[in-house]
Amino acid sequence: MIKDRIFPFLLILCFPLIALMSSCQHKGCTNKEAINFDVTADTDDGTCIVCSTREELVETDSLDIVDNSPSSSHYQQVIAKAYIEQKMIYPSDGHCGNPQSVFSLKTQSRINQTMYIYYSLRPSTIAYFNLYEQRLFQPYETLYSSNVITINYPPFYPLHVYQIEVNNVDVVYY
Repeated sequence: MIKDRIFPFLLILCFPLIALMSSCQHKGCTNKEAINFDVTADTDDGTCIVCSTREELVETDSLDIVDNSPSSSHYQQVIAKAYIEQKMIYPSDGHCGNPQSVFSLKTQSRINQTMYIYYSLRPSTIAYFNLYEQRLFQPYETLYSSNVITINYPPFYPLHVYQIEVNNVDVVYY
């Protein structure tokens, strides 16, 4: 008999405790795209870090590639033009990486003849890189280089076209 009276009393007493315990929430980052996503979090606490990047164009310029071989039918002619682009890539947060300076290159044939060309580009002042290109060009074709140069450490100096030399031009015409 006493047992029958205690059970409803215990139920009434325990119900608020159970409800209170189930309402406990774990705070953390609930965004699955964030690098600090917390699988156990029920409530977002505003600490999510979602990585993204911002690109800033630093410089775009072009250089003439001249055939300086005296035996060539295109001697001292501009046979191609190299377009160099430098941009900075800034991560959205320090946890997402460091800034980078990226150089890319596209080359455009300037003659109406198929040619295989080899040349190198290198800065004449600060030795950032040496870029070598060996490509087969159809007449007036534009090709984008697979040689993209990324510099991951400061200082990041803007590279100006007057600082770049075109070297070792070697061409075979078809």
